[in-house]
Amino acid sequence: MSKNSPDRVALVSTSYPLTNSDISGTFVLKLAQALSEYTSITVITPADDKDECISNSIIDFRYAPRKLQVLAHQPGGIPGALNRSKWNALLFPFFFLSMAANVLRVAFRVDVIHANWSITGVICGLIGKLTNTACITTLRGEDVARLKHSALSRWIAGLCVILNDTTVCVSVSMLKTVVDLWPRYKHKILHIPNGVDVPRGGEPIHKSKRDKQEFRILAVGSLIPRKDFATLIRAVSESNQKKNISVKIIGDGFEKLMLEKLIRDSNMEDRINLAGVLQHDEVLEQMRRSDLFILTSRSEGRPNVLLEAMATGLPVICSDIEGVRELIDNNQNGLLFEKGNHIELTQKIEFLLSDSKQRVNLGINATKKISESGLTWQSSAEQYFQLYKRIVK
Repeated sequence: MSKNSPDRVALVSTSYPLTNSDISGTFVLKLAQALSEYTSITVITPADDKDECISNSIIDFRYAPRKLQVLAHQPGGIPGALNRSKWNALLFPFFFLSMAANVLRVAFRVDVIHANWSITGVICGLIGKLTNTACITTLRGEDVARLKHSALSRWIAGLCVILNDTTVCVSVSMLKTVVDLWPRYKHKILHIPNGVDVPRGGEPIHKSKRDKQEFRILAVGSLIPRKDFATLIRAVSESNQKKNISVKIIGDGFEKLMLEKLIRDSNMEDRINLAGVLQHDEVLEQMRRSDLFILTSRSEGRPNVLLEAMATGLPVICSDIEGVRELIDNNQNGLLFEKGNHIELTQKIEFLLSDSKQRVNLGINATKKISESGLTWQSSAEQYFQLYKRIVK
């Protein structure tokens, strides 16, 4: 192994697409593809309840009989699996032991271990210490969102920070939170933003006119409490313009039945569609067909789906939360509303529905924000590769 030459990297993640139709951890796939221009990437990720995998460069480790491998790759990830059934917690010891065994097996053959999420970072950090292999962890929105209300999450994240050579946060607000909690280790905590694909086929399509029959709103995410799609449903159902609005919510999760009931109770079945899970390319195509993108999350790190909507040229309305404020300048490249305030969201929707000029301006400025900030996967990969070179042992 030559010094400062990170020729082989193990990318460890609890979610990663195992098939061409899988959308689990798509942003980790995008990072891996961009990194492959700089170094050789081996992905270590749990297997699912199917028996197929798209690449020989993926090690999909088994941790239970196939039908019971339900902890990852499904909406909401591991927290979602626990919400579906508390009995899934019995799989944890086997899950993490199998992950550790596979990372240990690979650690002697790579220059850097790159973990995603805090619990994965603890396991990889321990193995990095044991094998004298450089190790970094990227913390993401769910990691930091849990720090405020969970002592266990703080303990896990603290161990992750201590054990890793570097801990990466995907937003500036996340960086501040982590540094404030563990100031002793601020020298090895840094910020590298996620990226976004540049739209194919030339310039983004900025919406100047809407269909005479309907104003198309799009939302994307797991159907879990943190995403707060109930606020979107309430906002549209109370709009004076609801007969001119159609809403498509792409995603799945354990709140699906509750949201379906809310839609029925609001008499909005013909206006609001829970479209389920779509492949990434289909999501991007829906963005091109839509007139407005809405993000109602109560907390986020650096939402990639928002980056993609902005890059597509869609006007966006987002909840006013950390992580989003770094991307959206209110009334400049998007609109912000108080999280959970469906009345304010209704007002914002009706304003953009009636003002096509403002929609176009917001879409143009959103695209400029992406390009001027260098928020591409190529840029993210370059920053990670420079980090690998600094820490390789």
